[in-house]
Amino acid sequence: MRQSSLFLIMCLLSLGIQDAQTYATGTGQGELQHEVSVTLKLVQVYVTDRQGRPVTDLSREDFVLFDNNERQDITDFERHLLLPPDSARPSAEAESETRTPGPARLNRKFFILLDIVGNDDVGVIKSKRAALYFLDTQLLPEDEAAVLSFTPSTGLNLLTYLTRDRAKLRETIESAREVPPGKTPVGMTWYSEMARAEAAAGLGAEGEATEVLGRETAFVEPSLALKIRSAAFLPLEVSELAKALRYIPGYKHIVFFSGGGLAQLQPLYERMGRELASSNCLVYAVNSLGQRANIRGHRFIADNNLKALAAVSGGRYFEDVDEYEAIATEIQETTGNYYVLGYYIDTAWDGKYHAVKVELRREGCEVHAQAGYFNPKPYQQFSDLEKQLHLLDLALSPAPYHQEPVRFPLLPLSCSRSGQAHVILMSRLPVELIKDRITGTAELLTLIYDEKDTLVFFNRGEMMFSAIPEDVLFQYTVAELPPGEYQSRLVIRDVNSGESAVGAAAIQVAEPGAQGVHMDTPLVLVPGNRARFLRLSQESQGGEGALSLSEFYPFLSNRWLPLMGDLSRGTRTLMAVVRSINNTAVPEPETWLSVFLKDASSGQESPLSFAVLDSKQDGPTDILLLELSLPGLEEGRYSLVFTAEEGSTGVVSSSSCAFFVR
Repeated sequence: MRQSSLFLIMCLLSLGIQDAQTYATGTGQGELQHEVSVTLKLVQVYVTDRQGRPVTDLSREDFVLFDNNERQDITDFERHLLLPPDSARPSAEAESETRTPGPARLNRKFFILLDIVGNDDVGVIKSKRAALYFLDTQLLPEDEAAVLSFTPSTGLNLLTYLTRDRAKLRETIESAREVPPGKTPVGMTWYSEMARAEAAAGLGAEGEATEVLGRETAFVEPSLALKIRSAAFLPLEVSELAKALRYIPGYKHIVFFSGGGLAQLQPLYERMGRELASSNCLVYAVNSLGQRANIRGHRFIADNNLKALAAVSGGRYFEDVDEYEAIATEIQETTGNYYVLGYYIDTAWDGKYHAVKVELRREGCEVHAQAGYFNPKPYQQFSDLEKQLHLLDLALSPAPYHQEPVRFPLLPLSCSRSGQAHVILMSRLPVELIKDRITGTAELLTLIYDEKDTLVFFNRGEMMFSAIPEDVLFQYTVAELPPGEYQSRLVIRDVNSGESAVGAAAIQVAEPGAQGVHMDTPLVLVPGNRARFLRLSQESQGGEGALSLSEFYPFLSNRWLPLMGDLSRGTRTLMAVVRSINNTAVPEPETWLSVFLKDASSGQESPLSFAVLDSKQDGPTDILLLELSLPGLEEGRYSLVFTAEEGSTGVVSSSSCAFFVR
């Protein structure tokens, strides 16, 4: 069966993934067993009067809810209303009646999809303008949004996952490609003929899609047949994406900007609409060609394709992107006033569909509720695309939809070697806690994103935590990155059950500097025992073996553990491995080192006494092992500031390590 080309999957494969050094591996056998539990199910409901205006004064007692034809006791109730606008940007209020504690209320979720392939350069520019207007004027503070695109070179791209970060969303939309690479005489773009001809040959297992494509391309010239098959990838890939979105609760609103594709593809657009509807995804289809579609020729019937998609999914169609202000207002009025009904059910891990029906005791109202939902299914039954979205959800969401993972700290160490900037990403893994959740083979996935949310580093390895005797394991990965700011994630996931643990950290990679003195991030150590360090390695492009922690930070002992976050109250001695690089032109440079303790609450800095226990030189880099003497510290946040000064030039560089005394 043809695999989806969602951008995340492609970029993971294109980064040259190498397997890690494996601590111990094994494979789980047989079906996993899930304990029976009770789950709070939340259903979004829109109610309008006969004129289509929202009804906003309903209470819990006005609703009757059925799950698979069985009446349910509504235990939780929320009312989400748009207030009368006092300014250009609307606000929202929510009222809740809750008998028992439950998860956070359902918010609105928007997926903005920019079709670059089925468009022209003017249409893409207008689509982006309309999307930005909607983002700036209609999104509420609690709303989440994601941005996707469909491009000639990469197919379906998930550019930004669900987030409330408006600046990130705006930057993503603005940076989407405005002009497709290469245009046909009719103003539309297509994949390369060779690549797509080969891909089209793999559509044999797509059932209905193959039948439609075969029927529609049987009696047309080969070039048009190729275009039809190429353009068909959008509805096919979005249909696969819809299946993976089933397990995100509530309605998902797809704002789709497109020129509408080709006439022969209407059955596939209807199929896409059905898949989206089954996942509670409503499509608000906007014709980005607008009035210009009239001059595109008889093959371009965007109205029919987009109308069919919107109608089948339960959304709406807008015929002209130039009316973006009115479009944004109508989407807001349609989605902005809703109720959330909650009821408890027994969780069944069978993936079966539940039909939901909501009725009102009040007459004269129309109820628009999600038609149903799918039970969770075992992770073993996930498709590749579902596993990738599961990974994204774990890595990027503060509150993942699928589960709440075990959390552990990550420590990024920015350091340079041979003039190249590196990052050592170290995690402190609570082995016993992870063993309780991850019982089989675990995959360890390191992901590093740059400031534009581009995945710039990916690494994967496997291990069996049941084979690790230590209570604490320090795992690390070495990555060569250019200077800049990054976000990192380490996701540990059971390959059979999907149970997981996640660590996250921001990374600041400093410029090593051609001249002057430079301090790398110090590695501060606390007393401990049975410390074990495990490298998750990736072969370098030059074919050399992966760098190890000891090459950057020697003098390590299993009696000293890296300080990551908390320091026990009463600790009076620390160790630190400090790296300073002296690139001055002075023939015999001298570097003076000082250490200060900074109290975060008062801002006061106090000098610390220290002793140099050992030293090593690696080219221009001096590596020292220091023993630090601490005063008695009260509970609070502190940092150690290490400063290097070149004696003859007075050039100064500093680096620090923050911690919390408990």
